[in-house]
Amino acid sequence: MAKIESIAVATVRVPLDTVTSFATRSVSARDYGLVKVRAGGVEGIGFCYAGSSGERSLRKPWSSSLRRACSAAKSLLVEGLWQRMFEETLLHGRSGSVMRHFLAELFRRLAREV
Repeated sequence: MAKIESIAVATVRVPLDTVTSFATRSVSARDYGLVKVRAGGVEGIGFCYAGSSGERSLRKPWSSSLRRACSAAKSLLVEGLWQRMFEETLLHGRSGSVMRHFLAELFRRLAREV
């Protein structure tokens, strides 16, 4: 079973053609998070909607605790990776977008392996 060799994280901001207003705010762009995982010479990309604060909500957690939790882990042990990330983010939200889009990529990778 391949181990995770590298994790790259990026955010993309897509401007909206029309500003959308809600009760308490206006939105002029949508942010998306992208994670590229490399394991066993295979790369895959996962993505998720990150609201309007993608930089703060996605990139920063990956720069420290979540990267350490997943680096060199066995790439197909999804439940174990989920548990590690859950423990690392316990005080920051248990099932936020960071974990969701990373796991989406792991599930895609698992589907290719089966």
